[in-house]
Amino acid sequence: SFIVFLQGEAGEGPGIRREFFSLLAKAIMSPGFGLFQQSSDDGVMVKINPDSASRVVNHLEYFEFFGKLIAWSFLFSNQLDGNPVPYLFKLIMDAPITLDDIRQSNPDTHQG
Repeated sequence: SFIVFLQGEAGEGPGIRREFFSLLAKAIMSPGFGLFQQSSDDGVMVKINPDSASRVVNHLEYFEFFGKLIAWSFLFSNQLDGNPVPYLFKLIMDAPITLDDIRQSNPDTHQG
């Protein structure tokens, strides 16, 4: 059971767990946090920020935690808020990334 206490209020059940995962993922994937950045001008998808080491102390530990958060969300069938580039899941699964994967998320990089 997942129980949360906030300022004298308590919540329990799958809805609370779902909201917790969703809010945490959204905060981590926020470009303002520094681990991720927008992948294109549309601002819809985010990709790993190559400057995350200079922006976030212990950035590798945060990425490891984020991977575990994704695994937990799959385990509990929770959909995470945020829109990571599709090839991020390939990175997590150690699957090869193709040029088509890059084209889908960032056409400018694919052409250049």
